[in-house]
Amino acid sequence: MTDNLISKDFAEREVKDLIALIEKSDDLVPALLRFHLLTENLLERILLAQLPQGHRLLSNTSLSYRQKLEIVNAFDAGSPGLIGSLRTLNTIRNNASHERETTVTKDTIECIGRPLGKDFIKVRDEHSKDLKAFAFHTYGVIFAELIHAVYKTEHTPPLEIPSDSG
Repeated sequence: MTDNLISKDFAEREVKDLIALIEKSDDLVPALLRFHLLTENLLERILLAQLPQGHRLLSNTSLSYRQKLEIVNAFDAGSPGLIGSLRTLNTIRNNASHERETTVTKDTIECIGRPLGKDFIKVRDEHSKDLKAFAFHTYGVIFAELIHAVYKTEHTPPLEIPSDSG
C-alpha cells in the first residue's frame, strides 16, 4: 500500500512539473519543434521531387531527419549555409527532445542562424533585442531558402536513374 502512495505522489509531482513546463508563455521550444517538423516536410518534398520513386524511399524506410538532410545535400539542393543551419537545428531539436529543461536562448538562435551568413546578420542586427522576434525571423530566413530549394527541385525534371536492361 505504501508503494502505491509513493507512486501516486511521484506521479502527481511529475504531472505538476509537466504542466508548469508547458504553460510557460515565453517558452520557444514548442516553436522550435514545430519549425523542425515543417523543415522535415520540405526536405521530404525535395526527395519526392528528385527521385522518380521517392515515395517508396519515404514510405518503406525510417529515414531520420539527418539522413534526409544528407540526401538533400548530396543532390546539391540547398546552399551550404542552409544545410549547416538545418544540421544545427536538428542537433538542438534532438537535445530538446532528451533534456526536459531545454530553453531557446539568443545563443541557440545564433548557432542555428550563423551558417546563413549575411542574411542572418541582417536579422540579428534588426531583431536580436527581442528573443521571440529574433528566433522567428531567423526561422523565416531558413524557411525562405528551403522553400526556394523546394521550388527549384519541384520545377525541374527528376533525376534519370539508368535501368539495368542491357
